[in-house]
Amino acid sequence: MKKHLSGKVGASVLFLSLAGMLFPQVASAATSTSASEVASLQSQYLQDGMSTQDASYYAQLQSEINNMNREHKHIPSLKGVKALDPNWVQTHQAEFRKEVLALNPAALKEAINSSLNLIKNGPKDLQALMQRDKKLGIKKNTYTVVYPDGSSISETTSTVRVPKKGMKTSTMDYGPWNNSYIFNEYYPNNQQADGQYITTTTVDYSGGVNYSKVEDQLTWNTYSGVTTAVADTGSFTNSGIFEENIYQQSEMPSQYSPAYGTQEYIQGYTGMDWKVTASFSVSAYIFTVTGSANYTWWEYAVDEVDGTGFVYAAVAQYT
Repeated sequence: MKKHLSGKVGASVLFLSLAGMLFPQVASAATSTSASEVASLQSQYLQDGMSTQDASYYAQLQSEINNMNREHKHIPSLKGVKALDPNWVQTHQAEFRKEVLALNPAALKEAINSSLNLIKNGPKDLQALMQRDKKLGIKKNTYTVVYPDGSSISETTSTVRVPKKGMKTSTMDYGPWNNSYIFNEYYPNNQQADGQYITTTTVDYSGGVNYSKVEDQLTWNTYSGVTTAVADTGSFTNSGIFEENIYQQSEMPSQYSPAYGTQEYIQGYTGMDWKVTASFSVSAYIFTVTGSANYTWWEYAVDEVDGTGFVYAAVAQYT
């Protein structure tokens, strides 16, 4: 598990890694994992908001993958392996995770299928849910899609006013992403009263053998129809078969700062390009499913505010 905080422009990637995919004949998860490493990872995941069960699972998974990468081991081919029945997985989540951590080939294959399906379909399903609510005039600060196998994708946006004392300090604007892949433009707030605010947008994926989270936090001021960017910071967390590749953080100030009226926007964004971790990169199975053994994908969290203090949020993904 990695967590990165930055207020600088940089290269980096965000995505969850698929589990340490060794078979029993290669190594035993029970004997190869480090208890101290697992405890440290679990503590970090709990701080990041995971449940106790999820933190324990992803910590053990990440530790096994770390061991594989350190020892230059790779996942044997899953060709010919029949994945566990998805219907059984739906009703036996705890047993399923135990089988994954025990490196059961059938469980590993089903877990990989779960994670790749989440990456492929999660954004579209999340967008559909948001568009439905938009047509109904419903506004929410959190959206979550949960699949029968237990995998999920969620997006959360919040804006809080900063007290005057104690404070040290398709998107509206262009960015490094491909606009055709923006899957949410959410309008969580009406115009804000004059003052300083912090807007935070988070998007996270939780799959069979991967967990990833990207967060952007934009600090801004608005006074009498003029909005100014103060600072933009970002963070990411990941576990599983995907690891960070390229990290991107928006430059401050953005194109318009200050922004005036309703046609100009300040912007902050954080993005991560995730790649398949070394121990899994030679697997023929991921090539079969994705068309590339070096499969990567981008994940962005974006915050924007117009000159009147109207807040927008977007999350984007493309492969």
